[in-house]
Amino acid sequence: MARRSQCSSAGDNPMDPNYLPPHYREEYRLAVDALIEGDLEGYYGFLHKANVVEFLSQPEIEYIKCTVQGPHSVAQSDRSYVAGDADGSSDTYWPVHTDLDAPALDIGWPQQHRFVGPTEIMTLVNPADPEMPSIKEQARRMIKNAQQVIAVAMDMFTDVDIFADILNAALRNVAVYVLLDELNAHHFVAMVNNFRVSLDEIKFMRVRTVSGSTYFCHTGKFFKGQMMNCFMLVDCRVVLSGNYSFMWSFEKIHRCIAHVFLGQLVTPFDKEFRILYAHNLRDDTKVLLEQISAKNHGRTSNLTHEANGNRDKQTSGHRTKTWSSKASPEEREKLLKRIDSMRKERKVYSRFERAYIEEHIKVNETQVRLEL
Repeated sequence: MARRSQCSSAGDNPMDPNYLPPHYREEYRLAVDALIEGDLEGYYGFLHKANVVEFLSQPEIEYIKCTVQGPHSVAQSDRSYVAGDADGSSDTYWPVHTDLDAPALDIGWPQQHRFVGPTEIMTLVNPADPEMPSIKEQARRMIKNAQQVIAVAMDMFTDVDIFADILNAALRNVAVYVLLDELNAHHFVAMVNNFRVSLDEIKFMRVRTVSGSTYFCHTGKFFKGQMMNCFMLVDCRVVLSGNYSFMWSFEKIHRCIAHVFLGQLVTPFDKEFRILYAHNLRDDTKVLLEQISAKNHGRTSNLTHEANGNRDKQTSGHRTKTWSSKASPEEREKLLKRIDSMRKERKVYSRFERAYIEEHIKVNETQVRLEL
């Protein structure tokens, strides 16, 4: 069913002072089809022929060209309402295949919403006023005070300080749900990889990715939008929402605004997060783990290759400068081993991984001491 913003204003009275002319134009849809099928030449050719003003910005054009997919890209597993022995007609109703339960918030969610105190709104800006907390400070304080659940929906999440606070909350058995934009999730993967944290070992954290709406063309090709929401819900009691992404640059250089909502105004965010969470029927933690593992493997291979190359250069240099013909093979082997030991990378554990090992991995004291 089309949303109101996707429909014309059929049925509205044009004589009504509050009447709003419909903004949907068939020419726009045909122009997008021309862009996908005929590239820029087809797009501008259609605009000129139909006498339509350019309605797509250059970033929008590039985004469509880069993200468009063919009909074959729709995986069979994504069709959640396929009946094996049905005729497939559009008026056939199959409750078993169409009435799917939303994915469970399996690590906990407050069952009852008790709005304590009046409904309040606090506005925060960045850079912050001298007498007001910064947006990041407010976010970290909310995470620190969380008792039941932290739900984050974020277009970009690379702030290591906020991620560290969320890890600490998960170690306190606070349920943490993270929803990321599908297109930008790899940046989150890179941050987790730098933290050297294993997501599958964090019992009270779930990570999912979600995209925006899907735009279908008449040829069957399609492209997806992005999930641009930026809000954090804590204990279903307080929400931080605005155009502030969890990134270093938003704290230090970008101008942005955010609001803190209390009371009854929390309800729409609770509902929206559940809807977003239900858009993805799978837990992406394993997928992200595979990406992290691949990045680690690539990094290890590069480091090994680089170390071998440096070893050849260093050993050749030592041989020409210090290893004269009088040096014995034993001395050369001893020096090579010393150089190799100096180049070995020491494994560094963050304080969060250390805490997790101490609390959750049941090994004897000697093994823990050896690992740490």
